[in-house]
Amino acid sequence: MNDWAEERCRGVRIALRIPGFPTAGDAVRLEEWLYGCIRSVYADVPRATMRFDDPKGVATLPKGRFPEELERKRVEECAHFLLGDGLGSQMRTMIVHDVRAARLAKKNEDKDEGRLGRFMAEWFLPAALLRRMRPEDVAEESRQEWTVIRKRYAELRGRPAPAPFTVPRWAAAQQYELQVRRGAPMPLLVTPRGGGSPEFQFPVVGSFEDAAFQIRADLCALTPLEFRLKYAYDAIRTGIPVDIPDDELLVWAGMPVKT
Repeated sequence: MNDWAEERCRGVRIALRIPGFPTAGDAVRLEEWLYGCIRSVYADVPRATMRFDDPKGVATLPKGRFPEELERKRVEECAHFLLGDGLGSQMRTMIVHDVRAARLAKKNEDKDEGRLGRFMAEWFLPAALLRRMRPEDVAEESRQEWTVIRKRYAELRGRPAPAPFTVPRWAAAQQYELQVRRGAPMPLLVTPRGGGSPEFQFPVVGSFEDAAFQIRADLCALTPLEFRLKYAYDAIRTGIPVDIPDDELLVWAGMPVKT
């Protein structure tokens, strides 16, 4: 069974089409890809934070940081949202004077940080790449420090290779499926799996294949709620029946009304 945090990261990398080591621009692309799920705010704060404003997230990022530091903060806050963590920190704010509650909050904080660390390691140093590359080549291409690379190799040593990619059990693709209607103004439809009326419709800008692959990749990389948040503007709104009496229709048309 694949690790939850690493599985989420691999799905994101597929959706963003990052086959190798990420560039600094990929952190910006990740932030933009989650538009609709996360709102990013830049402010004069000492550190980055993620606040969950159900169901969306609000990431506060510090101004005036070096590009490398800001890149990492962007990825971290997006990972916080995707992993749905933060329970430990939330519990910490609710504690008054309770030793047992503080101990439980610390335990959850440690779990949160562990998941975040595994996501970040898979983002910057993907296991699949390291398994087929020499450490010196990784050091040259990954932009990561040698000590970090050695630690990552040590973590992977003895671990079985991750299972081939399949649609995760938590993914939106378990609930929705993509359908194609070529020639229509909105040729890409997302419908409930197993049948039902379309819930999302998409135009095609550029390559038809790219657009279809992107929707399919997002269905595999996002949860159902995340997919609905990201594509809220593409959701099909259900109309409300309006009953217009015949005589009012005739008045509107300028025709005589029988009395």
